[in-house]
Amino acid sequence: MLLGGAILAALVVCVIAAWSEGSLLVPRNRGRATGDTLWSWVFLACLVGAFLAYATAAVLAARGRIALHLALAFGIAIQLAPLAAPLLLSTDAWTYWDYARISAVHDANPYVDPPAAFPDDPAYAHVGARWTKTPSVYGPLFTLATSPIARVAGDSAGAAAWIFKALAALAMIAAMLGVSRIARRPALATIVVGWSPLLAIHAAGAGHNDAWVAAFAIGALVAVRVRRAMLGGASWALAALIKWVPLLLLPLIGVVAFARLSVRRSRDITTRRSARFDAASASDTASASDTASASDTASA
Repeated sequence: MLLGGAILAALVVCVIAAWSEGSLLVPRNRGRATGDTLWSWVFLACLVGAFLAYATAAVLAARGRIALHLALAFGIAIQLAPLAAPLLLSTDAWTYWDYARISAVHDANPYVDPPAAFPDDPAYAHVGARWTKTPSVYGPLFTLATSPIARVAGDSAGAAAWIFKALAALAMIAAMLGVSRIARRPALATIVVGWSPLLAIHAAGAGHNDAWVAAFAIGALVAVRVRRAMLGGASWALAALIKWVPLLLLPLIGVVAFARLSVRRSRDITTRRSARFDAASASDTASASDTASASDTASA
């Protein structure tokens, strides 16, 4: 409990550092912000301290010394804490916003037209410097899902950032709940995902869509665990339609599926052989019994 509180406290200081005047933690000027480095060092020190507390908590959880309900409660709080900060460290959420506006506002194709094609768009000034001339690299599901976000956020960079941050935080919480359902040691799995200060900053702090991918991928594993294979396949496909990264795991999934099929076939063969042996043994026993009966009758 003290370790969870320590992680939360460290994240609160990180939030304060981000709001401080001259902080370099907010990706202004297309991610090339200038200012005082003091708050960056404060932020880094707090993250290091939070990570040490996180590692210690994982060790204790591995020894069964942290209850699942406490792990879940602190995990939710930790993943939500960076929502109080402005957009942190990365311009990606603003780049998502720009790509979404290309389709939703300008009725153009973000896979063909880069942000630089619409330099007067309010989102363009916030796009990361390396992405201004790059069309969208994200999946079609992400493009469809973010178009309504562009309409809701309007011309507000702050609103767009907060929406992406909130969705990423909720996705990380969903991922945490998912691993708590399928892991052999639920408290440990919950802490590994939910108490991570790095994941909290990455998702609720920076609004990265990797959290969406994680939620759908883990959702697929949960579905398979409860014997809903079709639902699991659909969830995995949705993850890949957001970002192509899950496709890299397809060979591994194929190997696992082949191994399970081989084990199942071996069990079936063993079962059939055992059944045949039992049947043969029963037949031999019956034959021996009949022979003995016939001998007894003849002797009589």
